[in-house]
Amino acid sequence: MTNKLMMVILSLVLLVPVNGNAAPVWASKPVQCGTPEEVLNLVKGYGEVPLIFFEGVTPRPDSGSVLPSTFVITINTSDKTWTLIEIPHKEQACILGAGKGEINFGNLGIKTWHLNGKVV
Repeated sequence: MTNKLMMVILSLVLLVPVNGNAAPVWASKPVQCGTPEEVLNLVKGYGEVPLIFFEGVTPRPDSGSVLPSTFVITINTSDKTWTLIEIPHKEQACILGAGKGEINFGNLGIKTWHLNGKVV
């Protein structure tokens, strides 16, 4: 009888929502920043070259506004390394992340190591 009671209690506990209104929260993390020239020279030291450039925005949690930024993905096709860089203005660039492996473009079927119709 106690096993059945414990199972009922456990089942009821699992049905209680933990946080039904969960939303993303602002967080901070250490990033490495410098002038765009310094950051690009750093990734070039790893054999990476800029491959993709795109414009975007960076939200400001303190004011609710957004600031324009340029984003750059650099890659080294031999080592399959990549770096994601944000350039919020002409005097600063920050490394947001880096890694190793293919960069996939979702359902488009494009992989970074298949450039210009051939594997690189």
